[in-house]
Amino acid sequence: MHRFSAVGLGLVLSIATVAVVAAAAPTLATAIPTIGIQTIQLNDDFVPTTNPDEMAAFVETGSLDARCLATLSESNVADLVKTLWCAPRQIERDGRLMNGLFVHIFFNASIPEGATVDVNYYQERMRTNPVAIPCNGAC
Repeated sequence: MHRFSAVGLGLVLSIATVAVVAAAAPTLATAIPTIGIQTIQLNDDFVPTTNPDEMAAFVETGSLDARCLATLSESNVADLVKTLWCAPRQIERDGRLMNGLFVHIFFNASIPEGATVDVNYYQERMRTNPVAIPCNGAC
């Protein structure tokens, strides 16, 4: 007659439970889809002449989808940033229509010379690896 201790039986059941849970868990690679985040660097060239406490940029993405994300990355004036937002825009430049993203940063004070702000952004259905264009009333 074999005798199992309660501790031995508990250990066997624990190992079996861990094996079942591990086999049923999705892998990290399939659980998290990737999106193509891009980064632009804005500087005092992106300050509209009429609004010294803002930075505004247009980024040609080829998309007009309203689903966009923008976050601050690095900055030498981070303490002055009040808010950041993005929105789809279509602008005309050099005689052609461009679809893309409008990135707008508001500051608590006038932006000092030499200011830089890196912005990470994403727009659903974006197709290009664009360059930021200063908006001085054109976006």
